[in-house]
Amino acid sequence: MNVIRCPESPWELDSVVVAAETIELAGASVPISYSLMVVENQQIRDSHFIPIAWDRRLLAKWRGLNAAEVQAALQGADTLRQISSADLETGETPEVVYEYLQGIFAFAAEEDIIIVTHGENKGLASLLTAIERQLGTTLPPLDVVCTGILERARRAKVVQRDDESPSGFYRRIKNLRGEVPGVATCLREHKPTNEHSLSVFPFRSTDSLFPLFATHWIYQFHCDPHLESTPCREG
Repeated sequence: MNVIRCPESPWELDSVVVAAETIELAGASVPISYSLMVVENQQIRDSHFIPIAWDRRLLAKWRGLNAAEVQAALQGADTLRQISSADLETGETPEVVYEYLQGIFAFAAEEDIIIVTHGENKGLASLLTAIERQLGTTLPPLDVVCTGILERARRAKVVQRDDESPSGFYRRIKNLRGEVPGVATCLREHKPTNEHSLSVFPFRSTDSLFPLFATHWIYQFHCDPHLESTPCREG
């Protein structure tokens, strides 16, 4: 089941921001960490980064691979950090992580809270697939906004038309052709051109929480013009 769907509106005061690191192993994209942020009325209420400890179960799949192949897999991981095999042996167990995230995603679906991530086809998709397979469950449909899609549209100078609904705009830009730019590149491109000060951005690109906070920052940049014109905006 495809649990990712387009939201009725990509511009919301409340959201759950998600980022994940993955590694390609035995032909599958395996989550090796996740980070999550809870945003209420555009204010960060909670944020954390949790590595996933696969321990020997993951390492067992490497039997038959030589050291060079193992190193190549690590170097090809979808992460901005430098990681080693030791990173795969620390953190929470997959069962603990997946059960926790299942509860978070179920709550978000029930309360119509959007999930914000940078690229849905990488980290988030791997997380959702892993949760369903590991727990033998089916997640509810989730309204997902990808900042990578918003940024690709910004680069192409595609904006919402006056007669276009927010959901219609997001569906249109989701179908744009072209590569989705990386989160670090997107944040770097904003620095000289907008009023938000990146001089106080608290993370380097190699920090574990950088993708999460960069995704949140980029989302707020795109949201602000739309939410400022929304009558229900408070504070």
